Amino acid sequence: RRSKMKNAGIQIGLVVALLAGVIVVNDGLFVVRVDRFAIVTEFGAPKRVLDEPGLYFKIPAIQDAVELDKRIMSWDDQPQEVITLDKKRIYINSFARWKVTDPLKYYTAVREEVVAQMNLDKIIGGNIREIVSGNLLDTLVRDTNRSLTYTTEDSERERATVELKDGRGRSAIVQDVVMLSREELKETFGIELIDVDIKQLNYTKSAQDATIRQMISERE
Repeated sequence: RRSKMKNAGIQIGLVVALLAGVIVVNDGLFVVRVDRFAIVTEFGAPKRVLDEPGLYFKIPAIQDAVELDKRIMSWDDQPQEVITLDKKRIYINSFARWKVTDPLKYYTAVREEVVAQMNLDKIIGGNIREIVSGNLLDTLVRDTNRSLTYTTEDSERERATVELKDGRGRSAIVQDVVMLSREELKETFGIELIDVDIKQLNYTKSAQDATIRQMISERE
């Protein structure tokens, strides 16, 4: 009887050891991909930052591994109405590219990409409105002082334009947005802002209607 009890105890011990091994393998070991950071957390608090790909271990049931994307990501702004320095109402649609460079700061500040995108809306979108409203419409759409001409059915004429000064133009304005946004994103969120550009500029609906009415009036 003692021998049977001893054998039963050994079998139970083996089963427990096997279950423990399964738990360790399933919950303790994890892989960090080449395009990911991983942050090991303990009850939500970050303990380790892993930025090299490979196989790693964490304490089962106590620690978790949170993945963060290393790749370049995009930010796409919703079209927003802005009044330029020369009082032109326009819609401007912009985009940017960014990536995480400080995973610990990023995780502490935002944790999820959707929260990061909301902060990009606030910072980049706000700086675009501020800088665009301080520039003339002509400056926003041009990078050179070359003469611009266009043809209608009635005539061909040269368009009067504002002279660009000190190399100012669309590229310089976009760079202003980058410089104004980059430091705050880096210091506060661990994000590197790679570039920003304007995807579309257009008059607002009311301005478009007024332009069409003026064209009709001139033609009549």
